[in-house]
Amino acid sequence: MTEPRLTLASILSEYASSCIDISDGLSQDLSHIVQKSQAKAQLCLEQLPFSDAMLNEIKAGMISLQEAWQFALTGGDDYELLFTVAATKVAALKEQLAVAKLDIYEIGKIQASQQQHQAVLLLHQQQPVALNNLGWDHFK
Repeated sequence: MTEPRLTLASILSEYASSCIDISDGLSQDLSHIVQKSQAKAQLCLEQLPFSDAMLNEIKAGMISLQEAWQFALTGGDDYELLFTVAATKVAALKEQLAVAKLDIYEIGKIQASQQQHQAVLLLHQQQPVALNNLGWDHFK
């Protein structure tokens, strides 16, 4: 994304319970949300959006789907918005986004967690997948 998502951010202020830009990588920034929220996340890899260029590389066999997922999870400086919305507010949010002609992608679910270690579980077709899901860490 090259343009700031100001219109989306404005709409989200009414609906989102959390929001962060994806500047450090999707999985890294999602981990910030789950840690601060004392939650766990299930991220559905098949729901990750890819650019046309990435889809062409996958189709041409230049990269594997797993490599594309890895890039989507760890690539930084995207500045797209990652947010959570309560299930009771999703329909109203989608109506507002349709009026504004904005697209979003539902890529997973957030659930409360009683565990001390909050986690991001990666799933493909509802089966766990092991990938290096670390993004940019400013403190390393």
